[in-house]
Amino acid sequence: MTPESLAFVFTLVVGIVVAAGMLCIYEGARRIAARGYERIAALLVVVGVIIAVGKAGADLYVASGLRQLLDAFPTVASAEPPGGWEKAPLSAEERTSRSTENARLTYQVTGRLVPFVDATGQRVPYVPSQDDLHTRERLVVGFDRTEAQSRERAGEGWRQLMGDVTCLVAGWVVGLRARRPASKAGSGRP
Repeated sequence: MTPESLAFVFTLVVGIVVAAGMLCIYEGARRIAARGYERIAALLVVVGVIIAVGKAGADLYVASGLRQLLDAFPTVASAEPPGGWEKAPLSAEERTSRSTENARLTYQVTGRLVPFVDATGQRVPYVPSQDDLHTRERLVVGFDRTEAQSRERAGEGWRQLMGDVTCLVAGWVVGLRARRPASKAGSGRP
């Protein structure tokens, strides 16, 4: 079985289970509104809430985790020592190596071009290599995908919650309407 077909089957099963949970919420609310409290009706509502609201909660939890992952990604502050690279107590090779690495990481993570100190002690603009460009591109694409997944999961979670509330209200309204004719028939009114 290919990963795509396995994902399709999993999505289908989850959809069926969530639909069953929403149906349980509807039917339980309808029964409670029509006949009053019953154990079966309460059990239906509880099972439906566990399944359907649990799925919505899981989606919102995953979206929150993805958002925290993006927010917690380390921001690159300048690693330049106090007084600048020129006054750092380092050898010329080490100063060039560290300032170049700082400029490279700053570009890859933030996209900003910062100068580095060359072997002569002069500040030189950093020119990203092809590897730096590819790394920056992969990071940007990764950030965008994570952001999109976070928004998508949050949207799914909120839609699921709204669907659950709709099923609860619809079941309650249908149950109340079913109760009215029964109470009027029992009172002897035409």
